[in-house]
Amino acid sequence: MRNGRVTHKSTPPYNDAPHRMPGTTVLDLPMASQLRIAYVPNVPLSTGFGGLELQLLRSMEAVQLQGCHVERLDIWARTLDVDVVHIMGGFYHQAELVTRLKSMGHAVVITPMFVRTRPRWTYPMDAWMNALPMVTTLHGMRTSMLQSADALCALSPAEAVDLAAVFGCSKGRIHVIPNGVDERFFHADAAMARQRLGAEPYLLCVASIEPNKNQRTVIEAARLLNQRVVFVGACKHSSDPALQHYMDTFRRLAASDSSITWIEGLQHDDPLLSSLYAGAAVHVLASHAEAVGIASLEAAAAGTPLVMSDLATLRSTFGDHVEYCQPRLASSIAEAILRAQQRSRTASGLPFLRSWSQIGEVLVDVYRRALETRH
Repeated sequence: MRNGRVTHKSTPPYNDAPHRMPGTTVLDLPMASQLRIAYVPNVPLSTGFGGLELQLLRSMEAVQLQGCHVERLDIWARTLDVDVVHIMGGFYHQAELVTRLKSMGHAVVITPMFVRTRPRWTYPMDAWMNALPMVTTLHGMRTSMLQSADALCALSPAEAVDLAAVFGCSKGRIHVIPNGVDERFFHADAAMARQRLGAEPYLLCVASIEPNKNQRTVIEAARLLNQRVVFVGACKHSSDPALQHYMDTFRRLAASDSSITWIEGLQHDDPLLSSLYAGAAVHVLASHAEAVGIASLEAAAAGTPLVMSDLATLRSTFGDHVEYCQPRLASSIAEAILRAQQRSRTASGLPFLRSWSQIGEVLVDVYRRALETRH
């Protein structure tokens, strides 16, 4: 910590490769102030806003501060005059876009957001299906797209390993770039939260309301401990009947239990959010699958102890600085909460915290490498 601010070293590439790959041609690359980057969201922001969308916007701002020209890909434009296209979310529906961008000579960078939901050994069966003649699978489309990218940005070391193992992506093009944290969260104050909620201690869960984020089991855990819990997040948009049932049940629980507070419409830039982090006894994110979780990073920056699911992606990022639980067991979540409450409240020395300005520096380096080694 320097002058009250948390400082960290830049994150190295996954393979620690030299800047120029052996055997590549030396190109007359533009300086950072001349780099032109176009960004593509996973889905239109009007249809859903979460961690991936926030990562997109903050990355754009950070790269622009590095002197690059930044723009949003205009799907109606007839021309595209940029050096690099960065696609957030490497899902199969972007496959045709990547094919066309590569054929036009653009360098393509993808943030895949691959969160493995089943054992790694099961994926070769998907690869076997891809090898069959006249068969196209979603896994095959995603594999082809990721392998053709000039650079891949993984959020954690575990995701980097999965991208190489599951999709056969070249380790030389995989870079581990964690999410950053807004500076305001390092200076959060609990006064506004106390004014809104009173002085009674509370657990906090900031996430969209959906089965994967597992709020209903968190409620069970809070009841086992007889503790108050505050949820911040909107219901996820979906026409899936199972998802609708989950959200309807959550609404009924929140409305009928005085120990549950649900703040549904809080915007990310609302000062109440940072205050809620600062005032919480523990932040709990017991997801069934999770890349990293920007909310966990923000809570940690505010000095709040963390509970999260025991997942490889999370362990490879947070190490032993948090408490882990089995997300399907309310008792396991409750036990982790009790352990977390014994931890000190501090953001000092946490190696997984980065400012967005630091992330911008690393991204510009990745863009330059992608231009240099594009294929």
